[in-house]
Amino acid sequence: MKKKLLSILNSYHKLPYKISKILKIDLDNFVNREMQINCEVAEKFTNKYVTYRLRPKRELEIPIINIAQNSNKTAIVLQGPLMLVDDFTFESALFYKRCYPDAIIIVSTWDDADKKVVKNLEKEGILVVTSQLPVSSGHLNINYQVASTLAGIKKAREVGAKYVCKTRTDQRIYHPNALNYLYSLLNTFPVNNKDFQYEQKERFVTVCMPYGDMFYPYCVSDFLYFGFIDDMEKLFLIPQDNREKGTGGKGMSRKSIAQELIAPEIQLIRSYIDSMGGNSKCTIEAYWQFMRNHIVSINRNEIGLFWPKYENRYSENRHFGYFYQKEKKDAWNCYNFDFVHWLSLYNGIIKYDSKYEKYADYIL
Repeated sequence: MKKKLLSILNSYHKLPYKISKILKIDLDNFVNREMQINCEVAEKFTNKYVTYRLRPKRELEIPIINIAQNSNKTAIVLQGPLMLVDDFTFESALFYKRCYPDAIIIVSTWDDADKKVVKNLEKEGILVVTSQLPVSSGHLNINYQVASTLAGIKKAREVGAKYVCKTRTDQRIYHPNALNYLYSLLNTFPVNNKDFQYEQKERFVTVCMPYGDMFYPYCVSDFLYFGFIDDMEKLFLIPQDNREKGTGGKGMSRKSIAQELIAPEIQLIRSYIDSMGGNSKCTIEAYWQFMRNHIVSINRNEIGLFWPKYENRYSENRHFGYFYQKEKKDAWNCYNFDFVHWLSLYNGIIKYDSKYEKYADYIL
């Protein structure tokens, strides 16, 4: 009965849009009106403030002024299977091309990619690299990510790129000057190699995760990496993972997930640290040292990184790690390495304390 009532309610919410379409009402204005009313009603009947955000699906809807100059040759590598819904990957590539006319836009995907989309991308001056799927996916498809990313980096090197922004085919960076911001961060914060045996040329810029990654050893998001091309290549030169695809770490502690290399992002970072002669011990102390010396970590919201996947994407307070409605004891889900927390760590305002180690024992 409950499911039936919810289904009726969902149909009710669709009705105004269907009627507006029939009556040929401007849906852009209509959706603003509907969202505002829904926010007002929600605020009236709950103890929460509610806002909304619209993101254009088509890149030409977004106004662009090329106000920043960046002489550093940069490649944006979109890796993974093409997202065909709403021409998402295609529109993302065109948007980057408009935002950064001097950048090299590379889509690194698979041999079975839609030939029509590939042809249309190439017509627009986008470089497309296709690769054969690895025989083994590795745990949580890590071999797929590594193969498509390395193929994109290799192409970037061939065409003379100095920096690489690795992102995904199913994500979009909406801020029109994000690339210049990422480069500015590298220019502002030199890498500190005192804890490495081998030299990392420049820092990596990454985005934080929305579930307490300050206390989640080496859970540095693999959504986006920006860095010097030599460093980027070393990051993804990891041994092939011969494990089965497997599942996530539900029922395990954050520390155990890090120790057993359950999450691909952790596997990438720990493998990289080991290859550079650093300390990849799964403690908060060692993790924070790495973050302070080798990473600049920001919030996805700063560059407008959007991922149209999973239901919680609609809850921006959770998705961007600001507020969890049902926060569990000792989870500290909102304590993430956004730029606010990372900069405080970098400047020594946030200091390591051994009591923080217990938060890595939180069971997911």
